[in-house]
Amino acid sequence: MSKKSGILFSVKSSLTLDEYKKMFKCIPTFYLSIMKSVAVRELMVILIISLISKTSLLATFIIYIIILILLGFIYKIKIDYLAEKVYKKYPSEYQLDGIGFIDFYDSYLICRNDNLERKVDYLNVSKLVETETNFYLQTLNKIINISKSDCDEELMDFIRNLCNTYRKYESKKVKKVKNHTSKKNMLIILFILTISSIYGASLTLDVVLGDKPAILSNDYIWVFWFWLPIPILSIILGFKYKSHGFKCTKNIVAGFIIGISLLAFGSFSFIFPSMEIDYANINNYSKILNVDFPSKGILTQEKYDTLFDKDKTNITNTQAFYKKSINVKDFEKSIIHGENWIKASEIKTELKMLLPSQLRDSTCKSCYFLIFNKDTDEYNKVPSIQGDFHVYTSLYDLDNRILTITDFDYEYK
Repeated sequence: MSKKSGILFSVKSSLTLDEYKKMFKCIPTFYLSIMKSVAVRELMVILIISLISKTSLLATFIIYIIILILLGFIYKIKIDYLAEKVYKKYPSEYQLDGIGFIDFYDSYLICRNDNLERKVDYLNVSKLVETETNFYLQTLNKIINISKSDCDEELMDFIRNLCNTYRKYESKKVKKVKNHTSKKNMLIILFILTISSIYGASLTLDVVLGDKPAILSNDYIWVFWFWLPIPILSIILGFKYKSHGFKCTKNIVAGFIIGISLLAFGSFSFIFPSMEIDYANINNYSKILNVDFPSKGILTQEKYDTLFDKDKTNITNTQAFYKKSINVKDFEKSIIHGENWIKASEIKTELKMLLPSQLRDSTCKSCYFLIFNKDTDEYNKVPSIQGDFHVYTSLYDLDNRILTITDFDYEYK
């Protein structure tokens, strides 16, 4: 340190990669500025994708938050890598290039080296952080590094009084904890519970779903969120006891992976629309199928532009699910003895071309089929001429009590 005319203090300034990593950790400005940039870029990408895929605003928001949280966790864990990347690629944005000097005057300081000179008023120093080895002066868009080994006590006291926002940053020391073995065993058990959370969440879904069809799982998968406290606790305690010298990186990593998975799966209930519709809609097909439907059941419906067959478009797939009852038994008898229903083993090969692929490939031996051409008003017949027709195909599975009705536009060549 040396003094010149008008200069109160003068000190050498440099910043190595190791020191930059330390600064990166104790000053959150770096991490937050990167996350702001990431958040903006991610938002633009998500919005473009949602516009192309026609995703709802709520679904877009949930996906955006999940990805942002995941990236935030990844960047926090990989903060040393992030610091090194920033240090090598954009050093001039955060500190004075190369080795230079800092001259302190009454109301300002000057950072200088062979290439440039920068004046900083003390009023523009927004934050001062002191570590065991360094001072960091934060201005609007720069961090000024000062090594304490190059300062005497007089200069250090002068620096401490430069800014009203002063914070002393002390490196975390490894603390001794009581009951080391029990804490270690607790972390192991918590790790196992975290890994098992996905299985536990699946069992919970099965219980909540009950005897409802599996196709409605998406409506109730939000129950996965009930298991989120376990991976969150694993993350919190993992970070806590890591500072005490425990090897619990696995708790942190598993907590993040399982936690994000539970959060993502649980959000499906809000992202994707329910397929269940009012059961009364089944009556729209009573004349076509020529049956009296049971009074109770669960009805689902999905619509597609096309599926597996190029000659079948504008597809509506409707499924009815029934429980065993006298009412259902009467319904099944009307199918078995119905003149338009054909047993799966007896359906003719030429008729199979009218069936959608998912029905045509069925190996169900206890199933009955019905095919109705709305335009020709014919059952179970291949059109006699080429053209476009609207066709209804029905399949009833006696064993599982599931009725599948698929109607579509059919191009017959």
